[in-house]
Amino acid sequence: MTRHVLGDDADAAFEKAVRILHAAAQTTAALQTRLRRAGFDSDVIEEACVRLAALGYLDDRRFAAAVAARRRSQGKGVKLVAAELRQKGVEAELIDELLHTGADGEELAAARAAVSKLLRQRRTTSADSDRWQLMAPLVRRGFDVSVARQVLSSPHLD
Repeated sequence: MTRHVLGDDADAAFEKAVRILHAAAQTTAALQTRLRRAGFDSDVIEEACVRLAALGYLDDRRFAAAVAARRRSQGKGVKLVAAELRQKGVEAELIDELLHTGADGEELAAARAAVSKLLRQRRTTSADSDRWQLMAPLVRRGFDVSVARQVLSSPHLD
């Protein structure tokens, strides 16, 4: 692994970071990890990240909001989305802010939509006695057990 030196390497780290971000959006933590693996020193990495943030190319809030919105629109529950964001290096406070603001009603609505989709996929009706078999798929999609139980105990599943 080649070690870079401060000075000329600040520009090299910046250019490498731009190439990484051009391929796919990243969190600051993920970008720092990739630059560290490329052999850049911490000071150089920090400088590159500051420059990129100042230019608007590196924005953890925007990245996390986009990922959360996309995953929620795919019918994923808060727990699964939060775990994915944590894995990508998003700070816990930001995750809480993005996912728990008014989340109760949204989470129930998302769980109901997921149940409707599961019922359509299984070609079954809500009156079937096996609707409790939907508990595991809901939990796997990131819905809390209490949310899944509340939705499944509803007399009117769509």
